[in-house]
Amino acid sequence: MQSVSYTQTYEFLEDLCLTLISEDENKGKDSDSLVKILNKLILAILEKGHSTKIFLIIFDILINTRRKVNYSKLIGMAVKCLVKLTRVLKDIMPEVQPTAILEKITQYLDEFVNENSRPTEDIGIKVIKTIICEFSKMLGEKIWDYFPKQMEKSHILGK
Repeated sequence: MQSVSYTQTYEFLEDLCLTLISEDENKGKDSDSLVKILNKLILAILEKGHSTKIFLIIFDILINTRRKVNYSKLIGMAVKCLVKLTRVLKDIMPEVQPTAILEKITQYLDEFVNENSRPTEDIGIKVIKTIICEFSKMLGEKIWDYFPKQMEKSHILGK
């Protein structure tokens, strides 16, 4: 069985999310059933897709959208998807690559956290804290083995 590329999955998931947002805003009679179908499809992708790949794609959607605006419904949806994946992290941990996810977290932090930002108000930072807390619960002290080298020197960790 052939795997779908990262780019194809990214574009498909982003299109699904944007269509869901658009249809949800329409609030028409026909929109309700389409919104339910799109929701189920997105949930199926989150549940059945390769966990690390889906985490990274959702982070890329978050990062790419955040580069354009500070908040949008797509950012909110990306955060909800990350929360959903984090809730089942214990179940999917064997197939998750913490280093890859922590590298993506580092990318987000390096790009959007600086001396002028307000991390306590950033929805992305809030979900990142949740993800790191869940990793910490499962990995304990071993979590430090998974942190990318560039994060060890990051201003964010205060090192």
